[in-house]
Amino acid sequence: NLASRNASLDELNSPSASEGETVIVLNQPVKLRPKGSLRARGHSPSRRRSKSPSPCPSTRQKSMDLNRSQSFSTRQQDHRAFRATDLLIGEVLGQGFFGQALKATHRVTGEQMVLKELHNFDEDAQKSFLREVSMLRSLSHPCVLKFLGVLYREKKLNLVTEFIDG
Repeated sequence: NLASRNASLDELNSPSASEGETVIVLNQPVKLRPKGSLRARGHSPSRRRSKSPSPCPSTRQKSMDLNRSQSFSTRQQDHRAFRATDLLIGEVLGQGFFGQALKATHRVTGEQMVLKELHNFDEDAQKSFLREVSMLRSLSHPCVLKFLGVLYREKKLNLVTEFIDG
C-alpha cells in the first residue's frame, strides 16, 4: 500500500496509484490528482517551468508539485529605503573579504538591524551584492534573514536585514 510508506515517483505513476488517494512523500501526506486534471485546466508540462535543478523534465514537474509546501516562499514584500540619518551605527558584527556587517538601530522605532556594507566594490563584488539583494528581497523563510531594505551611505549601497541576537 502506497499510503503506509514513502512512495517513489515510479509508484506514484503506476496504475495501482488511484486518483484521490493520499500517499506519504518525504514524510508529508500528498493527495494524488486525477490524471489529466492539469491539462483540463489549461496547464501543460511544457508551459510550466520549474526552478528545480533536476535534469529530467518529468521528474522536475513532479518534484515541484510534491515539494511546493516545503519550498521557500517567494512573494514580494514591502521594503524600505533608509536614509543615513535614520540609523545609529553600532558595533561591527563580522567582517569578510568584500565588507563588514554592522549592528544598527533605527532612531525613531528603536528596531535593531544589520547593515551590510561593502569595502571592496569592484565589478564582481557589485554583481554578487546585487544578486544577494535581489534574492533576499524575494525570499521569506524562517531560516533566512529578513531583508528590510537598502541604505545609500558614503556613496555606497548597503544592505539592511533583520538582526537576530546570538
